[in-house]
This record gives sequence, structure tokens and C-alpha cells, in this order.
Amino acid sequence: MGDGNVIASADPIGIGPNDELFLAPQSECIDVGDSDAGTTDYDAIGLDWGAMTTLMSGDADALPIDAGAHYHP
Repeated sequence: MGDGNVIASADPIGIGPNDELFLAPQSECIDVGDSDAGTTDYDAIGLDWGAMTTLMSGDADALPIDAGAHYHP
């Protein structure tokens, strides 16, 4: 694996009520995403990642973007 890749099985996650995979607060995926790519990708499907979350707490993501799926809080 190259630099910046995270092995999902080693990264702490939480499972949401609808089987969503949320990042744990100590996850290596926090703040390591590509904010420009995230904005382009989410804009293309009419969503604002800044109003979404990757965390079980439901806290909205902020710059730099978290790597991983974003869910509505």
C-alpha cells in the first residue's frame, strides 16, 4: 500500500442504526481527505458534505474534509 492509504480493518469505526460505517474520533481518516475532490463529487450529486457527518456524534465535517462516506446527521 502507498502512503496515505488506510487499512479499513485496522481503523476504528462505529456502526450506525442503519448499518452506516462511522469514523471513531481517533480514526486516521479524520481530516485527511481531498477537500477539492470532495466538494466536486458531492456538488455533482447535489449534496453539501459540510452539512454531513462521518462521525457517530453527528458533528458536521469541516475543512480539511474527512476521508470516507458522509451521512446526513
